Amino acid sequence: MKEALKNYRRALKISPRHPYAHLNMGNAFNLIGDKANAIAHTRFAVQLFSKTKDTIGNRQAEKQLRKIMATRED
Repeated sequence: MKEALKNYRRALKISPRHPYAHLNMGNAFNLIGDKANAIAHTRFAVQLFSKTKDTIGNRQAEKQLRKIMATRED
């Protein structure tokens, strides 16, 4: 998973507002238990998708955010 995060960081350096990179990074953080970063990246992906015509990506991001928030441990 660390390799995936490294690659997503690299992608975001090239294209910092790429919604799928943020969505995937949020998923990777969620899988390793870093809920704060998972939420931050997924929320940003939702914001980015809302500015595009990619309704499928938007639905995926919103669904992922709800899932992360439902399993969030405080």
